[in-house]
Amino acid sequence: EKASSVQKQEEKEASIEKKEPIDAKQAVMLLESNCYICHNAKPIAEGDIQIAPSMRSVSDVYIKAYPREANFVKAIQKYLDSPLEDHALMPDAIQKYGAKPPLFVSKEDSEMLLRYLYNQVAE
Repeated sequence: EKASSVQKQEEKEASIEKKEPIDAKQAVMLLESNCYICHNAKPIAEGDIQIAPSMRSVSDVYIKAYPREANFVKAIQKYLDSPLEDHALMPDAIQKYGAKPPLFVSKEDSEMLLRYLYNQVAE
């Protein structure tokens, strides 16, 4: 029964109209000015201070749990809206680094950058 409800949800999401194209330049700008400040875009060199998991490791964890774009975006957005351990797939990271600070971007921009991240990891 649980599997059929998951399948129905996936079918519903697959039927949702295609979103607007992603503005890659805008998404990268948003990532650089909001996300990469704490979530390094590149692997950490030995001796560097790490204050949050890398963006790639976060994306990898979420895409494994949520392989469909809509679910990936929704799950990360839920955590961004309320950065509590209950909403995170990486509770060990929260224990190690603490809860993330608020993200000061619009829902539209947040969705666009999350879609961009999804498409970078999914390729």
